[in-house]
Amino acid sequence: MLLKHPQHPPAGADPSILAAAEAAVSSSSEAQLRLAEQQPRSGAAASRLPVGVVPFEPGRVLGGGRYTVEEVLGAGSNAVAYRARRPDGSEVALKALSLRGLRDWKALELFQREGQVLASLQHPAIPRYLDYFEEDDPKDRAFVLVQEVVKGKSLAAMITGGQRATEQEVSRIAGELLSVLQYLSSLRPPVVHRDIKPENIVLEGGAWGGRVFLVDFGGVQAVASAGELAGLGSTIVGTYGYMAPEQFRGAAEPASDLYGLGGTLLYMITGQPPSAFPTERMRINWRSSASSSAAPASPALAALVDGLLEPLVEDRLTAAEAVEVLQGKASGGRGAAGRREVATSGFARRRQRAAPAPPATPEEAYMRQAMALSRPPARLARPTGSRVQLQRSEDGRLDVVIPPKGFTADTAFTGTFALAWNAFVAFWTVGALASGGLLFALFSAPFWFAGVQIARGAIGGALTRERLAVGRKRWRLAQQLALLGSEGQADFLEGQNERLQEGSSANLTAARVVTIAFINGNPQTAIEILEGANRYRMGEGLETVEQQWLVQEINDTIADLKGQDVDYESLPPPEMPRILNDDNTSDRD
Repeated sequence: MLLKHPQHPPAGADPSILAAAEAAVSSSSEAQLRLAEQQPRSGAAASRLPVGVVPFEPGRVLGGGRYTVEEVLGAGSNAVAYRARRPDGSEVALKALSLRGLRDWKALELFQREGQVLASLQHPAIPRYLDYFEEDDPKDRAFVLVQEVVKGKSLAAMITGGQRATEQEVSRIAGELLSVLQYLSSLRPPVVHRDIKPENIVLEGGAWGGRVFLVDFGGVQAVASAGELAGLGSTIVGTYGYMAPEQFRGAAEPASDLYGLGGTLLYMITGQPPSAFPTERMRINWRSSASSSAAPASPALAALVDGLLEPLVEDRLTAAEAVEVLQGKASGGRGAAGRREVATSGFARRRQRAAPAPPATPEEAYMRQAMALSRPPARLARPTGSRVQLQRSEDGRLDVVIPPKGFTADTAFTGTFALAWNAFVAFWTVGALASGGLLFALFSAPFWFAGVQIARGAIGGALTRERLAVGRKRWRLAQQLALLGSEGQADFLEGQNERLQEGSSANLTAARVVTIAFINGNPQTAIEILEGANRYRMGEGLETVEQQWLVQEINDTIADLKGQDVDYESLPPPEMPRILNDDNTSDRD
């Protein structure tokens, strides 16, 4: 699922480190969607239904008579899971995504990706994909995945309920999950789950010794190449504490799932999530904090946890090496204390050529993200279909015009959503004020911010024209918001509503792509132009690849003016993005 803050913050954690985690927070559900059968189901599940979603009632027949709904199994921020029965009496699990409840198209994209990947997987520890269909009624459309139902409990539910696993059982489960991860990484392209954690591992029958299942592929990613891993355009997915450091950069790969497995084993051994332990240079220092009764007696199991939780990908155990360590055939880590030569794939060797040290601060983490977004591995050509107009004169002057996007199906949907969102927040705020609760009404501030951001993205991109000119002596950025004329055309009022910013070209430092907010888990990016201590933003309505292309062209112009390349290393860190979710008020500010 998308990144979620842990229930228990790290003991004695530095607030800035927690802020770094929250800066990647997205709209994961308060309780993760389960295809596994859990107790209780009725009232608790119904209370967590996605906003605007009316669940299917028991007895409702779906899929042209193929499935009859029996009950709700669980609910997430986007989808609802049901137990259903087929005409032959067999039970299945349905996972339904409501079009009416969609907060953005990214949720639908992830849902469709989940179905496509599940349909290609065949492993005894992964619930079988059975069917996909769409269900229409007069007020909504539901997209439905059908899977084998798993009757059991998650590791999280079992341990929270007081069930402790023996070391032999921990080793057995580790071996089962390593088999699954070896299978996923062997596919072409490899499949990355991105959210390995106790909540997503189910034991059949809810008892130790039961068959192990890996569930919830809602954040799954199929990695096409190592080059794809270098990009940061994808949504950050995972759960804090179980996420590998590279996932904070949006660069998940098969080794990232092994880190999540290490965190899961640590939870099984100690009964504490990884976030409860102190860290040293991104490495979890669990040995010094775990009680003697919680620390594993088996050196192989302790070495396995250490090797899987290595923060650097090239130091982390591979699945094959982890199996050897688990069986006592090899020592643990490949880090500074025990590095050894191992056979690695071409993919791994490419990753080892320039392995950066883990970021020491949140600012450094986002600085790296901005640099990676602004410096793609290869030079970009003009993106196909881009509406951006770019011209260069013989004297080196750069002129960029970003015309209004106009109202499309996407902007209409987002604009309607923004209108409904802000109307609801206004109603809620007025109600709070009317009851005399000024302090209570202030809790709506993050939701107002989210509404403004969504409206800006929809209406601003549809009606805003931006023009950037960089000459030998002066630069100018003009931004105009149009009004709709009598014939539905954009009217810029002859420049009366123009916002103008300008300065000396000699003072320009660089341009870069920055993430300005995470709204329901979706990164909102913009172009940031730096002039000394001043920062100016533009291009919020563009696709990320268009922003990267324009940053490339702007920095080429700045380099020509100054006679030297832009020094990205000397740039100040970007501002930390805001985090807004419609199921909580997790604005870190």
